[in-house]
Amino acid sequence: MNLHEDIDFLLVGHGLAGALLADSLERRGMRVAVTDPYLPFGATKVAAGILNPIIGPKLNAPWRIEDCLNKARETYERLGKAWDVELFREFRMVRIFKDQEMADRWRVRKVESATAPFMGKTFGSEELGEMGVGSPFGAGEVLGAGALRARELIEASRRHLSDGGLFYSEAFDPQNAPSGPRIVFCEGFRVKDNPWFSALPFAPVRGEILELADDRTDFLNGGTWLLPRGSGQALAGSTFDWDDLESGPTDIGTKKILEGLHYLNAPKPSVTGRRSGVRPGTRDRMPIMGTHPKKLSISIFNGFGSRGGTLIPLCTELFAEYLLEEKPLPEELDLRRFPEADSLPTP
Repeated sequence: MNLHEDIDFLLVGHGLAGALLADSLERRGMRVAVTDPYLPFGATKVAAGILNPIIGPKLNAPWRIEDCLNKARETYERLGKAWDVELFREFRMVRIFKDQEMADRWRVRKVESATAPFMGKTFGSEELGEMGVGSPFGAGEVLGAGALRARELIEASRRHLSDGGLFYSEAFDPQNAPSGPRIVFCEGFRVKDNPWFSALPFAPVRGEILELADDRTDFLNGGTWLLPRGSGQALAGSTFDWDDLESGPTDIGTKKILEGLHYLNAPKPSVTGRRSGVRPGTRDRMPIMGTHPKKLSISIFNGFGSRGGTLIPLCTELFAEYLLEEKPLPEELDLRRFPEADSLPTP
């Protein structure tokens, strides 16, 4: 790899984490290069990019969600203007209740401070029927949801970096690591092959998404979600599989997603395409970032799982401050929260 001599940081990996970290460091005056051969099964190019402030059947608000959403909107709107590409749209999500217990829990969450700002009206069966949905237990309106066009973002980021001669379509060779710049690994689930950080408790998970022909216009989520994309197209998903990570789309996954859309009234959508990628999850479902304890020129920024579009914009700001200003990372993000961090190898 023939790097320019004035490079401050080399980022290994150009998914959403690498692209947004490069932007954050650049805005702080750093000269940043990125290398990525775009191996198959990376998560960003196949992701739906959903930002969801109320998650899971328990209808919880995730970590620092208001800060995350504010920084995400700001970042995606700024980059969209800078790169002249539409990257983000915000909309409500219709959260379909699977049973009476969830309907009751919705009423409780509506008066709790962490979740109330994101919870709107409650839908009855008649209004849901007008959306093409059948649900005997009703549904709730989730405010502040959105969708990032993740593939378009990394393509625009690559053009930006390439224009400055700062993008390399090469695999990183640990035995030939450049000695000048600081190196940050952002390579997603391929951290499993990283000689410095693979011992950390990553838990990668394969996910599948379907491309559908469907005319509905509301973002619907009944555990399995349906995301309209315009012009009679939609995405639906997703699945979670911790085995056979690089198997690609499967008939089992397709069947599971279609069965999960049971709440859709006729006409049912038809499948026009299938996607599969591997999310870089972690044991405690929080990102892993920080510097190698014995090799201070090498750091990691990884592990964002299925919520990368929501988490990464805020985390890049925290990580850039850590790298450049030595501000401590939140304990729940720092790799040192794991005992494995004390004995990471130095190949």
